[in-house]
Amino acid sequence: MIIQNDILGWAAFIVAIFSCSYILLKRLKMHNRNFKINLRKLLGCHCYLGIIATIIAFIHVGDNLYSISFTPGYVSLFFMVLLSISGIILKYMKGHKKIWRYIHIVSAIIFAISLMFHILEYHFFS
Repeated sequence: MIIQNDILGWAAFIVAIFSCSYILLKRLKMHNRNFKINLRKLLGCHCYLGIIATIIAFIHVGDNLYSISFTPGYVSLFFMVLLSISGIILKYMKGHKKIWRYIHIVSAIIFAISLMFHILEYHFFS
């Protein structure tokens, strides 16, 4: 069961990394006009991959969801959910985009840092 849980955690991490490739490809297109890529389709992939990563992360947590504690794993799960919700709001809502963009960016930074601590804690300090 622990091995399966590890695989789910790494799968969520890999899908989240692929989702983050949107940021790099968008910046590459901004700096290189010859780079041909459809940003709308890429944004759609970014959104779907983020939601899929969140679902896999919930499956990774499994039964431990009932005993929530203040650990880097639960902090990263909370900010991953906030990241997905703010991304959906940014994509489909019309107003207050500036506020939700800041929430999305800040939650992405906190998610990345807490995920790093979660991986370090689980694999190196337990």
